[in-house]
Amino acid sequence: MRRFAMLLLAIPIVAYVLVVAAIYVGQRRLLFLPRPGVETAIPPSPAVTALRTEAEDGVIVTHWLAPAPAGRPTAVLFHGNAGAAGDLMPWAEGLQSAGYGVVLADYRGYSGNPGTPSETGLYADARALLAALNRRGIEDRDIVLFGWSLGSGVATEMALEHRVRALVLLAPFDSAVDVAAGHYPWVPVRALMWDRFDSRDKIARVDRPVMIVHGTADDVVPVARGRALFAVAREPKRLLILPQVGHWIDPAHALGAVTDFLERRP
Repeated sequence: MRRFAMLLLAIPIVAYVLVVAAIYVGQRRLLFLPRPGVETAIPPSPAVTALRTEAEDGVIVTHWLAPAPAGRPTAVLFHGNAGAAGDLMPWAEGLQSAGYGVVLADYRGYSGNPGTPSETGLYADARALLAALNRRGIEDRDIVLFGWSLGSGVATEMALEHRVRALVLLAPFDSAVDVAAGHYPWVPVRALMWDRFDSRDKIARVDRPVMIVHGTADDVVPVARGRALFAVAREPKRLLILPQVGHWIDPAHALGAVTDFLERRP
C-alpha cells in the first residue's frame, strides 16, 4: 500500500518535471514566433527599397528603407515576436506622412530571412542595420528608434549602444522574464530563461528622450510592465496610457502624441 501511495505521488512530480523540461528545451519556439510563408521578396511599396545587412556572425537580413526628406529624421521600427516587418506598416505610413524616413527592420529567422532567432542574434542584426544606416550618411542623432512588444527590447539595447535622437516604445516590457513568469507562474522561468531582454536595467542608463505607449487592455504584456519600465527611465520622458487598448497600438490612437513629443525634442 505504501509503495502504491509513493507511486501515485511520483506520477505528478515526474509529469511536472517532463513538462518543464520540454518548455526549457523548446523555449525559443515559444518566444520567437515568425509567421510561416511571410517573405521579403516584394517591397511594401514602390517608394521602399530593400536594405540587406550582414551581422557579425555572417547572417544576412533584409530590411526595408524609405529615405527621409532632406534634413528630417529616420524612424527605425522593430517589430514583435509573432510576425514580420510588415506588421508595422501602419506606423511606417503615418510617420512618412509626418515627414520621417522609415526603416522596417527585420530579424534572422523572420520573413524568410536565414538564421535562428535569439536575443544575441536580434541584437547583432540591429547593430548591422544601424551601421548600414550610418554608412549611408544617416547619423545616430538623426535616428528615432521604435520598438513594439519584443522589438522594445531590441530598440532599448540599441538606444543604450547608440546616441540616437529618441526612443519610442509601444507595449513594452521591463523584462521578458517577468512577462514569462506572469504567463507561466508554475514554471521557474527566472532560473531557466535564456533570452531575458532586461530592458529595466538598460533603460535606466539611456540618456536620450523616451516615450512609452501602452494600452490598459493589453493581455500579452500587461500595462504594469510598461509602467515599471517608465518608472526607471530618465528624463525627458513621457508615458501615454490608452484606455481599453490591447497589445496592438494603432497609430490612429497615438501617432499624433508621439510625433508631438519627437518634434519638441532638440
